[in-house]
Amino acid sequence: MMYGIYLSTTGALMRMAQQDNIANNLANANTAAFKPNLLVYRQRAMESRENFAGNYLAHPLEDLSGGGLLISENSTDYSQGQLEHTNQPLDLAIEGKGFFTVTDGQRKFFTRAGNLTVDPEGYLATADGKYRLVTAGGRGGMHTLRVEGNENITVSGIGRVTSGVNE
Repeated sequence: MMYGIYLSTTGALMRMAQQDNIANNLANANTAAFKPNLLVYRQRAMESRENFAGNYLAHPLEDLSGGGLLISENSTDYSQGQLEHTNQPLDLAIEGKGFFTVTDGQRKFFTRAGNLTVDPEGYLATADGKYRLVTAGGRGGMHTLRVEGNENITVSGIGRVTSGVNE
């Protein structure tokens, strides 16, 4: 009896995790560069196999009902999304693998959202202005990229950013 309740509970937990995942994917579907989460399930071994009891302690009815489900992994779908041309000089996209590196001044983060802006101090930043774009400097160093206005900024096909102040 109790084993059947546990099996039913695993099914309910799987459906709850699935609904949470779907809700998250729908809520963020229109977010720039959003990558959906994927849930992968696996079947749990029947009780006698899970406890390595072999056939000695196997209960025929429990073994017939199986072992329920478990979430095997939660992964992110990194496949290439649709690129949209916006005619905005600071709307950038990464085709293929890779991320933009941004910083809050203390920590570095990775994003695929390339809708950038120039913050009040003249640095390339995320659209909300909270994080500044980080670029590779000489000798392997990293630094934020300061630009001069939106008009003089160009980005080459390999990601080289040039402006009146920095390159």
